[in-house]
Amino acid sequence: QHFLAASRPENAVEAIVREARTHRIVILNEAHHVPLHRGFAMKLARELRKIGYTWLACETFEAAPFHKGYLSLSDGYYSREPMFGHFLRDAASDGWKMVQYEPLDDEEVSDPARQIDMREQGQARNLAERVFNRDPEAKLLIFVGYGHLTERPRAGDGSGPAMMAAYFKAFTGLDPLTIDQTTMTAHTTVKAEHPMYGIAVGREQSSAPFVLRAPGGGYEVFGGYRFA
Repeated sequence: QHFLAASRPENAVEAIVREARTHRIVILNEAHHVPLHRGFAMKLARELRKIGYTWLACETFEAAPFHKGYLSLSDGYYSREPMFGHFLRDAASDGWKMVQYEPLDDEEVSDPARQIDMREQGQARNLAERVFNRDPEAKLLIFVGYGHLTERPRAGDGSGPAMMAAYFKAFTGLDPLTIDQTTMTAHTTVKAEHPMYGIAVGREQSSAPFVLRAPGGGYEVFGGYRFA
């Protein structure tokens, strides 16, 4: 509660757009069962497009979407959900270039940890090749599920398994702006929510998504992603 008390709220979209001006990669996550997160992604994408972001990569893509001229069931799994589909049709009308990056051709291995590591590396490698090899000055929004956005442990530092964002940072040398939606979010029961969520929302009485600006100029992150 000390960190919460010392922070001040800022409109989430405005804060992210301001920070995104000094980055070329924004990574936003979602809980795959929460369509609300896709509504926020749509709002954010509209504003990032205005400041020069042109590439959109989503974990769900199984193929480059709209290759049939419309968003089809075969384009992705999560994108079959209506809010995700609405987000992507909105993005298409706004001129985003969409890229599929899941390594669907990875070999199957018996070691689960090795399989996860291969997936994270494959995602990062595909993004680097399919976006920055084609457009070295690209500005990219990546929409992932849960922990693919964690920057620590860093790739190759031996402190633990690295995720896609960490590998992508190592492959490109670019520092991504990473935003977690999954920890401080509403649930169907209060018991399932992070204990600071209800306190923060009750204190601010905000009708719009907000971030908490820390006294030192950064942003407060709660839960398991705090140091990641």
